[in-house]
Amino acid sequence: MDSHSQKAITPEPIIQLRNVAFDFENTRALSDINIDIARGEFIAVIGPNGGGKTTLMRLILGLLTPTEGEVRIFGERPGANPDRIGYVPQHSNTSPGFPASVEQVVLMGLAQGNSLLGKRRGIRYTREERAQAEHAMRRAGVSDLGKRRLNELSGGQRQRVLIARALITQPELLILDEPLSNIDPYGRQCILETLTGLDSQTTVVMVSHDLGITANAVTGIIAVNRFALASSDAKLTPAMLDLMYGIHEAGCPVHSLLQQMVETMPAENKPTDGKTASGNSHDTH
Repeated sequence: MDSHSQKAITPEPIIQLRNVAFDFENTRALSDINIDIARGEFIAVIGPNGGGKTTLMRLILGLLTPTEGEVRIFGERPGANPDRIGYVPQHSNTSPGFPASVEQVVLMGLAQGNSLLGKRRGIRYTREERAQAEHAMRRAGVSDLGKRRLNELSGGQRQRVLIARALITQPELLILDEPLSNIDPYGRQCILETLTGLDSQTTVVMVSHDLGITANAVTGIIAVNRFALASSDAKLTPAMLDLMYGIHEAGCPVHSLLQQMVETMPAENKPTDGKTASGNSHDTH
């Protein structure tokens, strides 16, 4: 191996946001966002309700256009490569009572945003398409549920089915908005195992309200509350806590709540000295 090949190779950035801001009418929802996410990372996006997490995801997906700044996905404008991105929204348009089998729901992922059913009634899926669905179901850990009806499944199983639907096109980037909400502990663990078991070239960005659940799974954290702070080592910093919840004196209820949250986290993920990932942070607000 020559000297050039021994040098550390910087992972290819999949997502880049530069000086991004977004306004809802006359209200600034996100400001001065600068983020790089590399290929193969598993990033948790955390922050308070209304802080801008879902807005950030919609900017990355190209569903919203930034008021200021630039968003690049795979080096191009958002929306230029839909086949390379899988998305699991917080609120699926597939009702738990929808009368379809798991396999049929997963096959809907081939529609790429066309009709809910993917294909008109009477048009059969090809053998190759069914093989794609089987592969996606195996990756999501639901291959044994293919013939079951969606309304027969637990919340965690349904969520893994929706992940399989997003995986059917074998995306390089998988974005999930609150996939662990209202899921029992066993179901959450199954979903996290599914996500951590994906190919190392698959980049995962997951909005989560509870870092204590995801701390051992992710490779990095982005805290969002109008501004954004990033940590490349999956550790919360005091600056992140300040951004998300504000500074509170010892003894007040919010301070105690934050302390409990930190104490329940694994030692390696607890707040450090407040330094943030290079190039991925906002200093103050």
